[in-house]
Amino acid sequence: MKMKNIIITVAALTVGVAANANEAVVPVSAMAGPIEVRVDPNFELIGMVCHLAGYAEYGMSGNREEREAVRERFGSYTNHPTVKAFAEYRKKFYVGYDAPASLSVHLKPDLSGYFTSLDPWPERLDGRWKKADLEKIRRQLVEFRDASRFGEWYVSRTGIYSARIRDTIKQLGGLRLPEWLSRYYGPQKYKSRLRVVVTKLPDGHNFGVSVQVSDDEVLYSPVISCNTLIYVLPHEFSHPFTDAPGKRILRELEAKCPDAFAGFKKEFGNVKDLMARQAYGSIPIWWGESFNRANEMRYFRSCLPKYEDRSEKYRIITYTDMVEYLLEGYEKKRGFALVRPLYNLLDKYEADREKYKTLDDFVPVVVDFLVERYPKVR
Repeated sequence: MKMKNIIITVAALTVGVAANANEAVVPVSAMAGPIEVRVDPNFELIGMVCHLAGYAEYGMSGNREEREAVRERFGSYTNHPTVKAFAEYRKKFYVGYDAPASLSVHLKPDLSGYFTSLDPWPERLDGRWKKADLEKIRRQLVEFRDASRFGEWYVSRTGIYSARIRDTIKQLGGLRLPEWLSRYYGPQKYKSRLRVVVTKLPDGHNFGVSVQVSDDEVLYSPVISCNTLIYVLPHEFSHPFTDAPGKRILRELEAKCPDAFAGFKKEFGNVKDLMARQAYGSIPIWWGESFNRANEMRYFRSCLPKYEDRSEKYRIITYTDMVEYLLEGYEKKRGFALVRPLYNLLDKYEADREKYKTLDDFVPVVVDFLVERYPKVR
């Protein structure tokens, strides 16, 4: 993956237009160097359906003005067959959180189909959709879009979306994310394209999703609802890069040393309730989050060792060690005890990039680390 340092040069905003209410709209978007920033119609449509279907994480409880605008315009569609269907998908397939975002990036912009074949299953599409009829879901979304005249709604909010994009682009300045992603994760199998989707639909939740849009290109497209990008973008952009190595680590740990894997599961048992309250209530999700967060910390170490927190109106707090602040003031309190030792282990990864050209090359080292760690906690 070849990327240069980000230079914030904002092209003219592309404005959403539709020939009529039943056609796809052009996303409102702008370029910030190599990163596209957009409000995505696919996600806005799916997120709205999830909101109407009662998904708590799409409830917009912290966005009263947005919630009231959606309810005023679309409240009469709570009994639409598509909304009822998504309520059933929630019960049957446990879809929520990342799953709707993952679906949104896999659908073509006009909802005419999916970017990739669904057989075999696309590795980047959230597995909770595996038992669902995705072609039926696509048709249901088209039916809701057409019946609700969603295109008109989207185009009417162009000014709001444009302001949101401009604010996001301002925050991107100085984060140096494209440079770090390229250097830290190393050469990838496919060409890479970067996009940030900004939204107000999820209640402060953010989703690190990606899609293979062609035979030779992957689109990394985190969906961000938080106002402060520094705390979420390194994390969500990293997820697609750490997911596959993380899954491989679990498989190899269980195969290589069942005793260590038993100790690993026991440690999860100690924090299971705490993790469940954060929507990380299974071993693969807990591990994936822990491994991703450890890698994310390497970004702060190399790119933003110091940071001024201006979130409070009347004072500025300067963190002289951003990593220490996050590890002790955030990850430790949330029960992610593995993050610090994994972060320390990654010193070896960054110290020998001739040997470890990508994170996948480092998997055996992580497996050995876990084998040594877990008999001690059985």
